[in-house]
Formats: sequence, structure tokens, C-alpha cells
Amino acid sequence: SLVVVGGALMRRLHRPELAQRLEASETTIVASFDTLAEARRSRGMPHADLLLVAERALSETQPRALQAAAKSWQTTRVAVVYGYGAAPAREAHRRAGIELLRDVHDDTALITWLLAQINQPQHAAETSPTLPAVQWVEALPVSPRRYDDLTLTDFAGLSSTIACECPRHVAELLMQLSHFEDYSATCASRSPRDTDLHEYLRRVAGASRALFEQALERVAEHEGLLLKR
Repeated sequence: SLVVVGGALMRRLHRPELAQRLEASETTIVASFDTLAEARRSRGMPHADLLLVAERALSETQPRALQAAAKSWQTTRVAVVYGYGAAPAREAHRRAGIELLRDVHDDTALITWLLAQINQPQHAAETSPTLPAVQWVEALPVSPRRYDDLTLTDFAGLSSTIACECPRHVAELLMQLSHFEDYSATCASRSPRDTDLHEYLRRVAGASRALFEQALERVAEHEGLLLKR
């Protein structure tokens, strides 16, 4: 059983594909609210297995309010889908055993992560908080670089007009993504969780780099610029 806080999140869960997967997992949404305060005031309501909350931004003080609302529904399990959050705020939530998912507005990622939270044993959430299970990222193929820094540097100087600097910007972004991809592959790890995080970051950077390579080729074609391979 699931309690949802956030009107936009609730609307997403009603989309056919997500609703069907929730039904297939025998998950029932027993209540929904626009605000956390409303959920907290609903004492004496049925038991819930998980409190799911949408937050635009995380704060370091929010975990206490989340736990209070969860207590009203006789559960200790809380999961938050958020837009933005600084490292101290994310750490405060994880210390409280609250699972987090940075919302990238991908319904497949959302439902996959949510079902993982629903199906995991309660003690696992309390004693071993994990990184968001964004499986669509883990499945992304990471192809080798198409363009080295020298090629990108040359291309950045080929803007066809002074007014449009898109070729330069895209080339510079590609270099930054490629450098971060290499950095993530060699970054020191202090634990298995560190290793998982760095591999996750490497795949995200690599997948983004591949998309920007396609974008660079489209920009070159549009602007009539020569892009060496």
C-alpha cells in the first residue's frame, strides 16, 4: 500500500503504463495529498507500506517532517522524488533512511525505482541506504569517443557567423564531458559503494557524450562546416 504526496507525481502514476505496472505488482494507492502537512494530519487512517513524496528541493530539516508524516500512516519507510538538492541535504535524508531519486522526468526510471522500494525488505531501507536504482542509465551502451580534443578544438573555431556560437559551445561541452568521463573511470574509491557511484557517473557522462557527438554532427551539417573524423 502506498501514500503519495504531490499532485503532479500522482498524475504521473495514473498514466496507463505506470498504473498497469503498479497494478501488476499488487500495489494500491490508499491515499494522496497535495502537501506533507495534509498527509501528517490524516491520523487514524489505514496502514501504509511506503510514503512516497515529491519535493522540488531538499532541505536538511525535511527528514523530521517526513518521518512524522510516515508515523501517521504507521510506517517508517519513506521515498522522495526530488528536483534539486545539495549534498548536505541529500546526506541528511540518507542518514534518516529515506530513499532518494533525482527526478529526470523519465517514467520508466520512476516506476522501476518505485517498485524496487516497494519490494525491498524494510530492514534494508533502514540499515543500508543505496543510490537511486536508475536502471535505464546502467543499461545505456557507452561507445568510444568519435572526436579527440584536437578535432574539437579546431571545430570550435569554425563558427560560420559571429551571431551563432553553437558549434563552439557544443564542442566545448563535448570536451568537458569526455574529460569527466575519463576522470570518473580513474577516480579513487574508498568502498564498493564508491566504485558503483563512479561507474554510474562514467556511464552517465559517456551516454551524454555520445548524444552530444550526434548533436555536433547535426550542427556541422546545418552550418555547412567540415567536421574531421
